[in-house]
This record gives sequence, structure tokens and C-alpha cells, in this order.
Amino acid sequence: MIELSSIEQTRTGFQMEVIITRNQEPARYVIAIDEFTYNEIITLHPLAANRVRMSLYAKWDPFRNRHYSSLIKMDERFGETLYFACSESYAVQLEQMRLSDSVPEKAASATAEIQPPQPKPRKRKWAPFVGKAALRLAMVVCLFFLFASRTENGLFSNHADALSPDSGDTVSANAAQSFPFVDELLIRTTPRPVLPTVKPVAQETPPAETVEPKTETAALGYEVLEADAEEYTYSVPKGYVALTFDDGPSEYTEQIVDILKEHDIAATFLFVGVNVKHDPKAAAYAVDNGMAVGNHSWAHNDFTASTAEENADSIARVNELIESEAEGENTVVNLFRPPYGAIDDEVKAVAKQEQMKVLMWNRDPVDWKAKTEKQILSYFKQKSPSGGIYVMHEKKLTVEALPEIIQYLKSKQLKFAIFK
Repeated sequence: MIELSSIEQTRTGFQMEVIITRNQEPARYVIAIDEFTYNEIITLHPLAANRVRMSLYAKWDPFRNRHYSSLIKMDERFGETLYFACSESYAVQLEQMRLSDSVPEKAASATAEIQPPQPKPRKRKWAPFVGKAALRLAMVVCLFFLFASRTENGLFSNHADALSPDSGDTVSANAAQSFPFVDELLIRTTPRPVLPTVKPVAQETPPAETVEPKTETAALGYEVLEADAEEYTYSVPKGYVALTFDDGPSEYTEQIVDILKEHDIAATFLFVGVNVKHDPKAAAYAVDNGMAVGNHSWAHNDFTASTAEENADSIARVNELIESEAEGENTVVNLFRPPYGAIDDEVKAVAKQEQMKVLMWNRDPVDWKAKTEKQILSYFKQKSPSGGIYVMHEKKLTVEALPEIIQYLKSKQLKFAIFK
């Protein structure tokens, strides 16, 4: 386990202080990181949380052509997973820390508390010989001569050297020159990676396109948005909000659908194959009542730990089962959410091969381990819901909190969205 203690820019580069716990023994390290990764992490304001757990994994996104990692901001009741782009060198550091028993030699210092860099005192060779009074007198004399030299008949300039009437009160080129900023003051152990400036994936970025809502859905208070076929969908445009429910169908599916209908909105359900097989009527009920339905794997396993053939079979089986049990315009399944959000280039390739659009999230109330419905509702009120895709689960407390959640989101004048 690795926890973030601090992150800062120093006189020599960028670094973060982490606490790495192995075999229940915590140790403190200072990890040098590159500027690109530092900027991506800082935009998430990680230190605003009580605790921050860093992921030891970095995933490669072949469509955005960059690496991503994640962190979890935790307080006493909730944890929020946020994604950020990172450099290849940072991805290598994570792999070294994950696979070895020690922090990479180039990345860490000795286990000690970080002391902020102290500025070196300026050496004034004349200080021992000049008292305070003499120093003040010298400053007055310097100011006097500086003023005199700028006047037309200065003490050290003749009339011919003074500014001509035609020249105006123009400052000389030397006086106008500003000191250049020296970029190389930050000494880097490795070259700065040439990477595009991007927002972290956990940030609010709208999908590439939106579909014009049909009249009946607009009247009901929700709109249908087109999920991106080429990139992961992590968010909706500002002014929108999307509720999604994972791991169904279950004994609560029909209750959730009924609550949504009572409020004239809809949500997106991501079903697990074995649950659809156990309760096909619940899956059909969601589809037949206008909910969007997606694929959440056959057995909720980590796709990054399975073969491409196994993953393709899992996706295909779920799609076939849902489409055979339900009828209606939402029957065709082309949304896919990988279990645990675990995805890499191989999983993405399989999803594309099966003509699936990957639907992720950027809001996580962690309802599956909440102890009361008020804890779930509290999460919605702590963070701006605009642009959020909420990942929730078919649990008793979630059902109890859902009506108040919907009322709160409606009070924010947000448009509800489902995906296709």
C-alpha cells in the first residue's frame, strides 16, 4: 500500500513524499517525479482529503496514446477514485515499486522526514565593515546619483548627452530590458517528456458527441447521449448528470426502475451475466421500461487478468443473453463497463472487436459499503454533481436513498442522461 503524504515543487525538481507499507511496516520515502505527472496530480487537489492512496498500477490507453494512473481521496466515510495522465517514467517507477521489495534507487531518498529546502543566505562581503548607519547613507547617495543621472542636466552628463526634445521621455533599451526566466533552474535527472497537455481522465470532459433527444424522453426529463466509440466515456457535459447502477439485476432492480419512473427520469444499468441468467425477468423489466442497459462481464472478474479469448466470450455471452430475454429499442447492448474499472490496451481492443463502447465514471459514493442512506446522500452534497457519472450498486440502502438523491439533483436544475 502506498499513501501520499505531500507533493511539491522544489528548487531542484518535483517530488512527492509517500508512505509505503509492506508486511504492516510503514516507511517514508521521497519520490522524484517528472513535471508532467506532477501537474496532472496537482490538478486533482489530492491533499484536500484526509488520506490519499496512490495506485501502484498505470494503464496504457492506445486511443489517447498515453499512460494513466489513479488515486483515491478518502475521508471518514467515502472514497473517491480519480484518474490522471502520467509519463512513461512514472509508470516505470510504479512497476518497480510494485514488483520489488524496495523503492527504486533513483526515485527515493533515505527513509526520513522531508525538510523543506532552505534558501542559502546571501554572502555580503562588505557586511562586517559597514554599520547600519553607513549602509543607509550609501543607499541615499546611490539614489541621489541615480536621480541626477536621469535629469537633462545631470551631474555626470552634459547637455548633448541628455535626451533630445524629439526623443520624448523614452527609457533606454538597457533600462527596459527585463531579466529572462531561466527554465533550466530546475535541474532534472531525466529530460522533460514531450507529452500533450491533457486533463486527467477523472476530470470533467464532455463526450465527443451528443444525440438530440427524442421528444418523449425530453418530456420525461432525461436525454439520451451517445457514448464515445473511440475513447472511454468518463463524464457528461456540464449541466448534465447520469446515474448508473452496477452488478445487477437483483431483487432491487424493479424497485429502482419504479423509483426512476416515478420521477420521470431514467438511468443506465450495467448487468452481470450470471445475475441475468438467475433473474432474466428483472433485466427485461429494466429494458422494457426505457432504461439503458449495458454489459458488466459474465462473472465480474478482472479482465486485465484474463485472456483476450476469455474476455471476448464473456462480453458476447452477456450481450446474447440480455438481447434474448428483453424486447424493445434498448435491447441491443453496446455499452461495456469493465469490472473494478480495470482496463488496458488488450481489454480495450477486445471491447472494440465486440463493437462495445466503454462507459466509466467520475463520481463514486461507495454506496456498497455505506452504513446508512444518509452517508450515500452526503456524498452527493459534498461534490458538485454537474458533469458527473455516478457509479452506484443495487443495494438496499441505495434504494432507500434514491428518492432524496433524485430530488437533490433536480434542485440543481440538472438534466438527467442515459447512454447508448
